[in-house]
Amino acid sequence: MAERELYPDREQRRRIMDFIMAAGQTLLENGAEVFRVEQTMEIMAASFHLREFHVYVLTNGIFASAGTAEMSEVRNVPTRTTHLGRVAAVNQLSRQIASGEVETVAEAEARLAQARCIPFPKDWVQLAAGMGGAFCFALIFGGGYGWLLNKIKGGEMMIATYVGFSSVSFMCMMWLLLPYSSPTMVWGLSGKGLRTTISLEGFYDKALANFLQINIGKISIPTGSLLFFAFLAFLMWAFLHTKTGTAMTAVGSNPNFARASGINIDKTRMLSVIMSTWLAAVGILMYEQGFGFIQLYMAPFYMALPAVSAILIGGASVNKASITNVIIGTFLFQGIVTMTPTVMNSMIHMDMSEVIRIVVSNGMILYALTRKTEGSK
Repeated sequence: MAERELYPDREQRRRIMDFIMAAGQTLLENGAEVFRVEQTMEIMAASFHLREFHVYVLTNGIFASAGTAEMSEVRNVPTRTTHLGRVAAVNQLSRQIASGEVETVAEAEARLAQARCIPFPKDWVQLAAGMGGAFCFALIFGGGYGWLLNKIKGGEMMIATYVGFSSVSFMCMMWLLLPYSSPTMVWGLSGKGLRTTISLEGFYDKALANFLQINIGKISIPTGSLLFFAFLAFLMWAFLHTKTGTAMTAVGSNPNFARASGINIDKTRMLSVIMSTWLAAVGILMYEQGFGFIQLYMAPFYMALPAVSAILIGGASVNKASITNVIIGTFLFQGIVTMTPTVMNSMIHMDMSEVIRIVVSNGMILYALTRKTEGSK
């Protein structure tokens, strides 16, 4: 192996400088933390004997100089994404340079070029990974919520409301306080706290919506999303016809009868909560990939109530719902929310869309609760 020069000449120093800047740019534009970029560049400079090296990294640029300001360079990084595979490859390269495993600048440049060419994971792979991760969280949080509901029977409505509002409030604080560092996610000015809306471009944006998409003029039919929904609906239909699914239906419809039939009420309730938690997470992922963004903070309030209202409009009740209720209710609810504001706006010349959405959502839920109360008298 060729030994590194202790005192590289000016041409060699320029080549080393260009390599280190390219490595830093690769790290920064693929989601590495600012201090990690600085640290990695300093390690590379020291390993290649580039003396008097100083670097200052921002979220969108790199400033560096070497040799008592003999040479300086600025790199603009206008766009950033997240590719941890490339970040890990460059970090590994820096360790190999420091240990002497990679001796020459030419070899380091070749390794860096390979790292920059690592492809992004397929969008559907990212979406599938998200669904798999959601199942793990459903076991933890859904299981905990199911345990709580089993401890406080008869007050599920009150507990659900309290837990729902408390969870959203808690997560709002965490979105602001936890040390996030990805520039595509944090607020641009302060660099702290997550944005209200995060783009999925470069991730799993339209992963299913674009699959087998049919375009008719200006109308696009997301065939992949519809097929996936049909697949999940079939799985739920098949599950509800199994022994466990039948027991779950019995527990929801008539707990006393289910208990008399020898069904473990608590176990079945917990299983149903875990499953519904996971299915809700899958639904959110489907919503995100279809629209191309993630919504945080108060967004759960804008999704949960319309979803419940749509099912109730489809003919479901507090104690019983079916896949048919979901399908019919979705079309009816969306039709009401889409068409009614248009008519109202033309009549009173005001934007009433949000007001109508709130009235329809809360009105249907109130009506369903009223029916349940009347039926229990």
